[in-house]
Amino acid sequence: MTALLTEQEAAARLRIGERPLRDERKRGAIRYVLLGKRKIFYRPEDCDDYVAACLKVEQPCHTNPKPKRAGVSSGKIVPFSKRHG
Repeated sequence: MTALLTEQEAAARLRIGERPLRDERKRGAIRYVLLGKRKIFYRPEDCDDYVAACLKVEQPCHTNPKPKRAGVSSGKIVPFSKRHG
């Protein structure tokens, strides 16, 4: 038989609060077991599936240096008094 976790145990396993766990359940993000009319439990494997569904992988940033445009100054700061204009 599969072990069933209470809401408090499942929240602790997922390292979230009980209220966010209820919110995730209501939006259908995590499966649960309903025994009777109001007894809600969670299977450990459903908690694991929820964590797997939340897994994100950062995409590496490719920072290519911007090519210098022809005719653009080198970035030297010129005092206002020395500007031609």
